[in-house]
Amino acid sequence: MLSNARHATVALASLLCLSAIGCETIHTVSRQVTLQSLPATASVEAALRAAPGVQSVWYERIPAQTSWSLYKGTIHDPPYDQFSYSGNGAYEVLEIKQTSDGGKTLYISRLWMNHVPTRDEVERARALMDGVYATLRAYNPELPPAASVTETLRWIPGR
Repeated sequence: MLSNARHATVALASLLCLSAIGCETIHTVSRQVTLQSLPATASVEAALRAAPGVQSVWYERIPAQTSWSLYKGTIHDPPYDQFSYSGNGAYEVLEIKQTSDGGKTLYISRLWMNHVPTRDEVERARALMDGVYATLRAYNPELPPAASVTETLRWIPGR
């Protein structure tokens, strides 16, 4: 086991190495829920525009993508809807996808690149996600309850 001083030295050396080769650090808060059906694009956009704290909304249709997996072979993922929105000092992305195997998901994320978020920044992002999902459910009652949404925190300090 490494001592604290040794651990800090290794961490600093790793950070310097990553900086030298152009790698960037990424910290994320993300939420995901499995859907039975995909909500209509227009209702998602309307809900985002009505969500408390949301100031701007951008929509993009991401084209179909083909990839290859050692285990699954060729994978043809259908196109999906991606919404970017901002408000309350946060910039978040919401994606509604159907995968090649028919799974349907709603995914919301906030990331910080080359910046360690403060506790306040993380809580503002989470509060915006809460408001967005509540408004989405008001516009699309078929969405699962908020208790079904799973949250993942990656490289968030104090978590």
